[in-house]
Amino acid sequence: MSTAVGPERTSTEEGTGLAASIRRHPVTAFFVLAFVGTWLLFVPILLSSRGLGLINIPDGLGFALFILSTYAGPLLAAWIVTRLIDGRAGVSQWFKRMLQWRVGWLWYALVLVGYVVAFGLPAMIMEGQSAVTAARLNWGSFLAAYLVTIVVGFFAPTLGEEAGWRGFALTRMQRSHGPLMATLVVSVIHAVWHLPAYFVKGAITSTGEFEPTLFLANCLAIIASSFVWTWLFNNAAGSILFATFVHATSNAMSANLPAFLNLQDSNVWFAFGVSAVLAVLVIVFTRGRLAYLQARK
Repeated sequence: MSTAVGPERTSTEEGTGLAASIRRHPVTAFFVLAFVGTWLLFVPILLSSRGLGLINIPDGLGFALFILSTYAGPLLAAWIVTRLIDGRAGVSQWFKRMLQWRVGWLWYALVLVGYVVAFGLPAMIMEGQSAVTAARLNWGSFLAAYLVTIVVGFFAPTLGEEAGWRGFALTRMQRSHGPLMATLVVSVIHAVWHLPAYFVKGAITSTGEFEPTLFLANCLAIIASSFVWTWLFNNAAGSILFATFVHATSNAMSANLPAFLNLQDSNVWFAFGVSAVLAVLVIVFTRGRLAYLQARK
């Protein structure tokens, strides 16, 4: 026989303050905190000589703020919201996923080799014999630079991003919205989150002048890539470490491909084109599941 005298209130319904609001809308709260944390640290960079030229700050400090902005954004936001809604146990589980490296060496090999093939081969086809010759001459230096860039990029700044975007937001949104809608929403917000960097010289462009076409092309590339990343993330049972490795490898490929193939002209739509093809293939062959059901078993 029940002894309850009224409807039971869940922890997400209790209270009225900011913490209670975060508990009721954890994903929305995460997005807001991720933007605030990152963009606040970007203000000094935007005001510096690499941006609007209103203040002088050392390049070293600017670079440190640039790296810290990802940790103060997505990572810190994920920690705050997880702590509020799931307590210490939730934070502990989230942190363990950052160290979850047992995915299977074939998946690591697929990412390492796959990015070279998926982006290098189309580039060589488009550029012709000159790119093939450059690849034959530069493969040693490319391999070294590629691997070093992955290792450095893993911590500066990719871990700060993936702990939040896939480690928190995608993980939670897939439960209620499914992998396709969750990926679309997270990737669009993730793409726009990069906006301040387009106004800083040396961050994305050499001039620091905002280029709408480049911004749109990069946003679409991030959105398309994210469907592939979701598939890999789900196959890795939600490993944040593996998601960070995938993201770092993607960045390393983008950074080193021009020198590897001695590409003369920059095609801003190239990354989107390749990523879109890969995204369509993954969506079709997984029937839109993106390995989510397998990841939940």
